[in-house]
Amino acid sequence: MAGDLVMTRDEVDSAAREVHDFWFGLTTEQQFAKDEALDAAIRARFGALRERVLASGAAAWRDDPHTLLAAVIVLD
Repeated sequence: MAGDLVMTRDEVDSAAREVHDFWFGLTTEQQFAKDEALDAAIRARFGALRERVLASGAAAWRDDPHTLLAAVIVLD
């Protein structure tokens, strides 16, 4: 199980880019509005990633401001 949580630097960078592309592709209104449909889409797309980040304590995400921001976004 613990081995499943480890992400390589390339995997973290790729996942962070995906989070950034999604988040910054939304309008400001979408980013901060309560929208159950959008929340469900985010859970479907990033739920597994969120669990990996949580379970690992975001260890691999802290070294770079871009990956750290992606972790904050996915954990929010």
